[in-house]
Amino acid sequence: MSELNEKQGRKDWPLMTSHVEGVEFSEILAGDAHVTFQDVLDPDFASLEPIEIGKGYVFDYAETLVGGLALE
Repeated sequence: MSELNEKQGRKDWPLMTSHVEGVEFSEILAGDAHVTFQDVLDPDFASLEPIEIGKGYVFDYAETLVGGLALE
């Protein structure tokens, strides 16, 4: 089954596939985008803020996970 990964101190789980049903997408909306990076994680994180920002897109995605299989 899973073994403890001593380097990372965690269990290694097998790679899994998922079986989903009821996949739905909403309408895709496009418009002006705005991005802000706060220095919550680290002050240097804000330096990753993009130089140029184009159009932005947003949509909703939903699925119901009903099972899966381990890939071994």
